[in-house]
Amino acid sequence: MGPLCNNTAGGDGVRNVSSESKAKFIKSITKTWQDPKYKKANSERMKTRWKNPEFKEKVLKALDEGRKRNWKNPKYRNKMIEVGKKRFENLEERKKVGEIFKKVWKDPKFRKRMSEKAKEQQKDPVQRKNLTKGIKKKWKDLEFRARVHNKEKRKRDSKRMKEKWKDPEFRKKMLMALDRGRKNSWNNLVTREKMLRNLEGNHGST
Repeated sequence: MGPLCNNTAGGDGVRNVSSESKAKFIKSITKTWQDPKYKKANSERMKTRWKNPEFKEKVLKALDEGRKRNWKNPKYRNKMIEVGKKRFENLEERKKVGEIFKKVWKDPKFRKRMSEKAKEQQKDPVQRKNLTKGIKKKWKDLEFRARVHNKEKRKRDSKRMKEKWKDPEFRKKMLMALDRGRKNSWNNLVTREKMLRNLEGNHGST
């Protein structure tokens, strides 16, 4: 068998490769990638090809399909979850990922792709189950629950106040109440003295 022959019918590549052959292949590839000239040439070649929309779409589609296929494997999925947890325990790593995500999120195409992926994941029973499990686990944490409640309450109060502030009568009433409060404070000798001291301090520091 010549070196250019396939080991399977139909030219679909080699299957059932031995551990020894795999090790040799990995060693050869690793050695090749350690060559700076090869790395630079390959990088330039890939940059040029990446400008082709069809090639870019094909690669992204292949990567996405590969991730979906791997994610169905429980061992791979658990391993990736653990890797993600460890990475996000590192504050610097978390900050770095956050900055990268902020930049890519500005791209409308990326946002659209992420939205479509989220919709697909919601249809997946395994993903839905994991998401529900994660939320239930977090909800048992009293601190997390208190943060959520406080955040939601602040949002509700802010929204309610904004709506009320649109009413001219309410706005007039609030401004009059604030004005009365300032006058009452000024009539209080102790409060007035404190305010004057603060003013003197501010003028003195400038």
